[in-house]
This record gives sequence, C-alpha cells and structure tokens, in this order.
Amino acid sequence: MDRHYDITIIGSGPAGLSAALYIKRAGLTCAVIGKDGAEPVAIDKVDNRHIIGLMRVGKAYEKYTVEAATTGSEAAAINALLVHPLVGDWEKAHKCFEEMKWAHKAYLPEFFPNDVVIKC
Repeated sequence: MDRHYDITIIGSGPAGLSAALYIKRAGLTCAVIGKDGAEPVAIDKVDNRHIIGLMRVGKAYEKYTVEAATTGSEAAAINALLVHPLVGDWEKAHKCFEEMKWAHKAYLPEFFPNDVVIKC
C-alpha cells in the first residue's frame, strides 16, 4: 500500500521528533526516517505560527526543487534556493545552483538537454 506524506523528516533524534510534533500539530502528515527506516508520527495540532510558517517555506522549497529536477527549469531551481531560509539572496542562490548543477550533472540530465548520451 502506497502512503504519501506532506513532509518527510530525515533523522529520528530529538530534533527530528520535535519537528514531527510541530508538523502534526499543524494538521499535516509526516514520516520520520531514522536508522531503522520510515515511521509515521501521530501528534496533536501545531499552534505556533512561526513553526507553521517555517513548514510552509520548507514545503515551497521542496516543490520548487522537484519541479526543477523533473523539468530542468533553472528558474524553479533558483526559486527553491531563494525561498530557503539559509540562502534568500539571488547572487548566492545562482552561484549555489550553478555549482550544484555541474557537480551533479550525471544525475540531472534535464538541465543538459543538448548533451549526447550514448548507452552501451
């Protein structure tokens, strides 16, 4: 049976479980992935507007990132970095994106549509 969650948290330590608590309190579904695999966490509603805002920013980042990776949209990739709370600056976002794009070229063929790929 396939299950879909609004947010996935990597790490089941105190910070990961605390984040899961706030996510569930916001009315969202989440899964926590620890060393033993993914586990859904059931908790009450989040009532802290700052945590809710941070979760929304995280979700926007995820959506832009997936759009960029699946379509090759450089604009979506840079938008993802612009909404990320640790970047937020166009010059930094553009430089970071360019470095990541070239470092992971083998995994991001959508960003290099004119490259010829020969499979043996």
